[in-house]
Formats: sequence, structure tokens, C-alpha cells
Amino acid sequence: MNTATVYRAAVLGLTWLAGAAGHETGDYLVQLDCDAQRKQQRTPAGRRALARHAITYGLTQAATKAAAYRAAGLRVPVAVQAAGTAAEIVLHAVIDDGRLLRTFAEITGKPTFHDLAAAGVNGRALMDQAAHKGLQIPLGALITAALAARRGGAADVAHHLRQDRRGARRDRSDHSRLPRARRARREQRVPGRDGVDEPGGR
Repeated sequence: MNTATVYRAAVLGLTWLAGAAGHETGDYLVQLDCDAQRKQQRTPAGRRALARHAITYGLTQAATKAAAYRAAGLRVPVAVQAAGTAAEIVLHAVIDDGRLLRTFAEITGKPTFHDLAAAGVNGRALMDQAAHKGLQIPLGALITAALAARRGGAADVAHHLRQDRRGARRDRSDHSRLPRARRARREQRVPGRDGVDEPGGR
């Protein structure tokens, strides 16, 4: 398995994982209650609420992923991260708008489930979360991984790996020379060697 494949897989997996964590934070902890109530209203206030939620959600996702990349020591270009975030913001807004989800439910014969809101079950909310976790987050991860590989991220990683290996070889070489140098210094200090320090020796 070459470096490019390993790098792409690492970016895909970490972006997906961090995206799942960022989703929960952005959709539940960061989203304002007023935005949650108004974002599906077909009014200027409703459109502002939807836009505000999508943007704050995207920023939360971006911060979560950036922290994950840094913690893992994984180099992902900022422009690539921004592209993945932009894709998720747009798709998140489309899903949260609700109309496309409703159309999907009608086409696939699930309008009853979509409208279900009884006994602690909310069909629309469950379908909404399924769309986010099954489509939006994977799409963002796939876009990020593909663009990162295309922008030379794997080559950058390979370059740093080569530098690390060269540094390690230099360290080993320095360590191997050190005992020889010490032995040489000890031999120079041995009294009586080659007549040194012997009485009358020259």
C-alpha cells in the first residue's frame, strides 16, 4: 500500500469521524432554539434562521475537523478543508429546509412515517438525521479526501517521512560514531602506551 493510498484513507476516516462529532455539536448544542423553530418557515425570517444555522453548523464542523487533523498530525490544506465545509453547509441547508426530504418521503412511499409524531417518535426528525449522517457527512469526507489527495497532500506527507527517515539515520550514525570516539580518547590516555609516561621514555 503506497503513501497516497494511506494518506487518502487517513483523511477520509478522520474527516468522517470528526464530522460525526461536529454534527452532534453543531446541530444540538450550537443551534439556537429560535432557528430550530423558524428555519422551515417560508418567510424572510425563516430563511435567515436557516442560513444562520447552516453557517454556525459549518463553522462548528470546520473547527472540530481542524482540531482532529492537528491532534493526529495529519496535514490537510486549508483550502481543501474549506471546500469540504462549504459542501456540507449547502447540503445541510437543503436537508433542513425540509421540502426535499418531504418529496423523498412521498416518492418512496414513506409519507406516514415522515409525518409520524406520536409515542415519542418523530419520523421527520429521524429521516432528517438519517440524511445528515448517511449522506451529508460521508459526502463531506469524500470530497475532502479526494481534494486533499489531488492537491498533493500525500506528496507532502511522503516528503516529511523521508526527512524523518534521513534524520533517524543521521542520529543512528552519530550514536555509532560516539563509542569509537570515546574508545579513541581512552586509548590516548592509557599510560605507558608507545613509551608515553615511562621513565626515560621518549
